[in-house]
Amino acid sequence: MDDADDHWADADQILSVGSLNDDDGDGRVDDSDAPDLLVKSGGELWLYFGHRVSPFLDEILPVRLGGADWQDMTLLAPGDLNGDGLPELWARDTVKGTVHQYTSRPNPVADGAAVADLSVYADPAVRTTSIGSGFTAAAYPHLSTGGDFEGDGFADLWARSDRGDLVGFSGRALTDGSAFGPARPLITGGTP
Repeated sequence: MDDADDHWADADQILSVGSLNDDDGDGRVDDSDAPDLLVKSGGELWLYFGHRVSPFLDEILPVRLGGADWQDMTLLAPGDLNGDGLPELWARDTVKGTVHQYTSRPNPVADGAAVADLSVYADPAVRTTSIGSGFTAAAYPHLSTGGDFEGDGFADLWARSDRGDLVGFSGRALTDGSAFGPARPLITGGTP
């Protein structure tokens, strides 16, 4: 890989998101395909296709995703939420505190490089709606998801608060602009 394509050298965040492409050529994205990496560097977001054998990052050049500014975003990987076999992406605006969902969709014109339609990351409408609010970096310096860890069909969030407490937010159907219940303590008394 060319040094010019080494965007993780100055990365703000690197996230494994599951596979967005069909690595083994069997016509579907499944567990036999390697996870891919998203690399956020400044205001840019790059996709690196994974591979199951060395080198573990494909020889496919990284793809810049969308024209949006990713500078103040924290990326979260909740898994496949809509049942199409492709991972969704959540992006938390660290200043406004909103969480936006980039919903996966299959590529209508499979070009061999990806099964997912990567144009979803350039859709400006995604950031006009949110699935949660109040999650500023000041209030919750660390925000993440393990997907649906309650097993109820909705992806959940966990966070470390500005007081050092570990809190959880149960996922739910979108209600009053939020896909998350109120904060509930998981561990209290940590060091912020």
